[in-house]
Amino acid sequence: MRRFFFGRLSFGICFLSQKNSGDRSSQKIIAMERAALDRWGKGDPQGYLEIMASEATYFDPSQERRTDRLATIKVLLAPITGKVKIDPYEMINPQLQRSGDVAVLTFNLVDQGTPPRGTAPITNSLEQQ
Repeated sequence: MRRFFFGRLSFGICFLSQKNSGDRSSQKIIAMERAALDRWGKGDPQGYLEIMASEATYFDPSQERRTDRLATIKVLLAPITGKVKIDPYEMINPQLQRSGDVAVLTFNLVDQGTPPRGTAPITNSLEQQ
């Protein structure tokens, strides 16, 4: 059985696009992640796509291989856009670590959502990286 990943779209590494690279404060990056999670919970992955670099890599537990590059990630997410519903979620103990131009955001995520096929809600609890 595949693990339900839709509420876990947190990419962990904050792929800062050129327009966001000027403000790298921890609060700003965590706020960007929360805003993306808020949109994702309403079925809109665009919040994540807007903050990802074009060379981003996405690891999805339901896929056989990683997905490289933003254009390919958009194709992967297109069929489920508008179908994911996450409510509520909690981001626990977010921590940001930086090295040069890369920031890694880790946190525990507890969420409850309904998969696209409309089955019973699923509660997830895991550590994001």
